[in-house]
Amino acid sequence: MNYLFKRRLTPFLLLLTVLALTACQMVAQPAATSKATPVAPAPSTASMTAGTLRSALDQLLGEHVLLAASATNAALHGRDADFKAAAASLDGNSQDLAATIGAVYGNAAGKAFLPLWRKHIGFFVDYTNAVAKQDQAGKDKAIADLTQYAQDFGAFLESANPNLPQAAVVSLLVPHVKTLTAVIDAQAAHDPATAYLALRTAYAHMPMVANALTDGIIKQFPDKFGAAAMAQPGATAAMTDTMTMTGTPAMTGTGSMTGTGMMTGTASTSLPVMIKTFMFMPERIEVPVGGTIVWTNQDAINHTVTSGTPEKPDSVFDSGPFNKGAQFSFTFTKVGEYPYFCGRHNEMRGVIVVTPAQ
Repeated sequence: MNYLFKRRLTPFLLLLTVLALTACQMVAQPAATSKATPVAPAPSTASMTAGTLRSALDQLLGEHVLLAASATNAALHGRDADFKAAAASLDGNSQDLAATIGAVYGNAAGKAFLPLWRKHIGFFVDYTNAVAKQDQAGKDKAIADLTQYAQDFGAFLESANPNLPQAAVVSLLVPHVKTLTAVIDAQAAHDPATAYLALRTAYAHMPMVANALTDGIIKQFPDKFGAAAMAQPGATAAMTDTMTMTGTPAMTGTGSMTGTGMMTGTASTSLPVMIKTFMFMPERIEVPVGGTIVWTNQDAINHTVTSGTPEKPDSVFDSGPFNKGAQFSFTFTKVGEYPYFCGRHNEMRGVIVVTPAQ
């Protein structure tokens, strides 16, 4: 029986590998076997109201649960064609959700959200595989990963919106984990009555998440989504890519932002990089030999600044974990291009370009 489950889950695990690699590259690509096409055009800030935002989040989060349950059920019972279709639709749902976040906070935030959201789907896959193999240690690890994910996701939303504190977000995600894993347990036990009852419970929880997100966004942008917007339909909030993230201090120093999104400076320069909403801002920065980069963590979660790539770290510099408000600096003494990443969240990447001194 264990062999049968393992054989049946193989396509599921292969797809997860594709999604995980996609997330690390921060490129939204569908599974190789099927097209993961978003079901609706990406919403725009200009056309979005409080009502349409609430409706979109409610629909997408509920759909997320239904499609995830469909995918796990098909994988557990060897229905490969059903699984591939459900998994592709699930990824399309993830892309739609990221587009909705991007419509509120800018495209960069939407792109950062997508791999983070996909990551928790991967942990549910790990749980499903462990259940199929009757691997208690694997189940425990998947639950631990999902628990940590709740902290990470809470930090992302708190960084984007101070009206969504990390602890409150975690309290909303924990029931999502408990209810969806209950569905998977019942599916693996071939108990459809319990599985569908658990699925109703899991689905019923998601409007609570949608309402909390919507209420926080309305409070953050009252001119766009609040009572003032209802009285003045033409009112718009100043929402542009990444700069709508609240609490970002102005970047100071002798460098200047170029039109290509690269920050440059002069010799002996100290240039800032902000870590916010699981992004390095700016993602690419240029500094002359002898210049120093100072990273400041503004997320309510530990990040690292680690040179190289997740596949090949090179030990040129490594901050180790540092939390909100802490800084890490490094002075570059050799010309070259230095990629780096977060050791805890591999989808976070940046590049330092060190040029000859003028």
